[in-house]
Amino acid sequence: MPQNPNFAAIIFLLSSVLSMQFHLRIQIKDIKSPPVWRELLVPATFSFDKLHTVIQAAFGWQDYHLYLFSKEGFVSSPWIKIPDEGDGDDDVRVYNARRTKIKDYVLMWQKFYYIYDFGDSWKHEIKLINLKDGSPKHASLLAGKGACPPEDCGGAYGYEELKKAIKNPASEEAQELMAWAGWDEENPFDATEFDFEAAAKAVEAV
Repeated sequence: MPQNPNFAAIIFLLSSVLSMQFHLRIQIKDIKSPPVWRELLVPATFSFDKLHTVIQAAFGWQDYHLYLFSKEGFVSSPWIKIPDEGDGDDDVRVYNARRTKIKDYVLMWQKFYYIYDFGDSWKHEIKLINLKDGSPKHASLLAGKGACPPEDCGGAYGYEELKKAIKNPASEEAQELMAWAGWDEENPFDATEFDFEAAAKAVEAV
């Protein structure tokens, strides 16, 4: 049987992965008009917990909630997260995100998921786009689009409903939602706004 060329390439790359960076594209699922995504270069030696911090900085999340990484999200094993007392109740292997390196899974998974906030369940699809030479100490932001949704707004569905409601800012519903989110005429919300320079600095500071 002929050897899979992709498998052979992966074996070759594993030997030098410590001096590599992963070019990742990360997009929040089920958000449209505009989509919300970021592209990053992340050193292969980073832990999953550090990747979590990079994603938080790139998108503008506030790191208020729990998270996990997994091949398919909640439905697959293992989960890579910060362990807690409830782990082990289900038939799911849990690996400590502070001790698990992304190099051990990214090449194997190619595409995987980061779920932030187990209530709102913000599901971020992560795709490996390319490999780059170099071993910098910090990640770097390459590109992005779309504003970060407000925390605790009900996930992707709640965010889409929120955007619909504030299209009529004079309505009572819109007024209540804008007050909750801290928006007003002087500080409106723009779903297309993305401050690349500020996000890049935040990522580099991780």
